[in-house]
Amino acid sequence: MASLSDEMKNKRDVRRRSSILIIDKDLGNYGLYKSILAMEYELQCVNSIAAASGLCNGKLFDVIVIDSGLDIEDVENFYNEVVEKYKDENPIFLVLEEPSNKESIVNFLSIGMKDYIAKPFSKDGITNVIYEQLKKRREKEICHNVLIIDKDFETLREMKGCLEHKYKVNIVNSCDIAKSYIEHHKPNLIICDLSMLEQSVQEACTEDIPILFMTKTPDAEMISKCAKFNPEGFLIKPIESDMLIKTLERIFLKESYTHFGR
Repeated sequence: MASLSDEMKNKRDVRRRSSILIIDKDLGNYGLYKSILAMEYELQCVNSIAAASGLCNGKLFDVIVIDSGLDIEDVENFYNEVVEKYKDENPIFLVLEEPSNKESIVNFLSIGMKDYIAKPFSKDGITNVIYEQLKKRREKEICHNVLIIDKDFETLREMKGCLEHKYKVNIVNSCDIAKSYIEHHKPNLIICDLSMLEQSVQEACTEDIPILFMTKTPDAEMISKCAKFNPEGFLIKPIESDMLIKTLERIFLKESYTHFGR
């Protein structure tokens, strides 16, 4: 029995169940949209922002494509409305525009569009942009979420720069913000400076979230207090990039064999 290549599997997984909403005043384009997209995606087409807003009240779309002929202020209001409604599950917004209209493209990108589809659109032009954007989102969704807690902005900046090519990295320099983030998002790993291990952070750090501690000068008493978190280890500052990357790879590899979590 023939097996799918990795690329074909990726395309299948990205396209499976993805839903697309297209907003275009030109009804003559609807047949073309359907002939290009309906075989691979769940597709709906409407000719106004009002109609699109109504659909978004009852359905979560993966991609929303908007023709540049619509009023940009109406588009911006619609975008803000959808973002507020969907919270963390925002659709990918794309605009249909002629490549020569650079100012228009920039204006639409500035209000939240992820990319543009060149007009007049072709089969490859529209499918490639949609597929690449869905692929990027899928890759981002399966990335591990790392939260770094430290008062030192330079340390935060350097660690984020070191890790963000491979992980979703969030940095905070406030214990209260860290507590709120942990409670609402539950990162896959916490990297916390020992000086930030205040009560608010301790309350949020549960045993099912792997945690790494970092410090300039290890203190036996403080390290002993950290034992209740069953930490993955201690990083000594200044932290070398290679050591940091290898440490996280080790942690996530280990967790993958234990169903991630404790």
